[in-house]
Amino acid sequence: MHFEDAVSNYIQALKIAPNESDVHSNLGVAYQEMGKVDKAISCYQKAIELDPQNAEAHRNLGMAHLQLGAFESGWKEFEWRWKTSHFSPLLRNWSKPQWQGQDETNQTLLVHCEQGFGDTLQFARYLSLAAKKVKKLIVEAPKELAELLSRIEGVDEVIIHGMPINKFDLQIPMLSLSYVFNTTLENIPSTVPYLQICENKVQKWSDRLAKKDDEVLVGLAWKGSKAHQRNILRSLDLISLQDLFGMDQRLRFVSLQKDGGASDIASHSWAGRILDLTEELTTFDDTAALVSNLDIVVTPDTAIAHLSGGLGVQSVLMLPFVSEWRWLQDRSDCPWYPNTKLIRQHEHGSWGVVVAEVENILLETVKI
Repeated sequence: MHFEDAVSNYIQALKIAPNESDVHSNLGVAYQEMGKVDKAISCYQKAIELDPQNAEAHRNLGMAHLQLGAFESGWKEFEWRWKTSHFSPLLRNWSKPQWQGQDETNQTLLVHCEQGFGDTLQFARYLSLAAKKVKKLIVEAPKELAELLSRIEGVDEVIIHGMPINKFDLQIPMLSLSYVFNTTLENIPSTVPYLQICENKVQKWSDRLAKKDDEVLVGLAWKGSKAHQRNILRSLDLISLQDLFGMDQRLRFVSLQKDGGASDIASHSWAGRILDLTEELTTFDDTAALVSNLDIVVTPDTAIAHLSGGLGVQSVLMLPFVSEWRWLQDRSDCPWYPNTKLIRQHEHGSWGVVVAEVENILLETVKI
């Protein structure tokens, strides 16, 4: 993507129309994708100065602050997402008020999942905290996540999205939980695992994998959903990882690539090094049981990163040059998942150095 060209075009546009709020906001997005977050913030602030009701600028400003770790202002601005065109299709006319985090020990709270699988898995950590403040906690979730979320401590009921919802008194979108709990970098609820697994399924996968004493089982994913607007930036192709498959034979690679993984593997020269059982993974509960049997998971920024992180499995997350806000900036550790190591591109589109670092980590894992 040619972000430098976009910056140049927006600057030219502002020479013609310097008071166009949306152009300032769009310039900010281009700067942010280049990794120039401070410049992006200045653009968003100018956009809001020109139009205080510019919801996109507010949301973008929120994500920029979150990326810098300025959570207090970040969460507040991120609440503007519900007034943007991007979120308008998700907006629902709730008859009950939004919960503000107060104690309501005689009330039933509905937490409704609002975004992707990864977002839901990341913010599911707040469900047990919310449950302590209300009488009953109901979660509305996609069917793929329903069984897994039902085991989180404090969750009384999970309703699959689209089904009738039982009586409730208060409601809140999943990602607003971080806001009402006044989350900072210092108080992120980072204890893992917070996701619980069906022991029978865990044993099933243990039997299937039949791990040898000297083996290291490596879960592997390499791309995200094509529907994601940043997918081209965050995803690898399998060929980019081919050096991993020529390594120590004690490393056994297990595919976690549900979407398009089988065809990628079939066309790859190292197909024999990758065990692919993803056809048997119907829900995230199934995948969680498989992941819990692995020694380490290597993945780009997909839901798998949040699943393995939430399960407390050692994980390596391969990130693009500019990552999403949740991974902050210039850090190799992850305050959301203490078991996860972050490896970042040194320049746009270049995965070589990232994969080399993954190799070193896997070699150390074999030595241990």
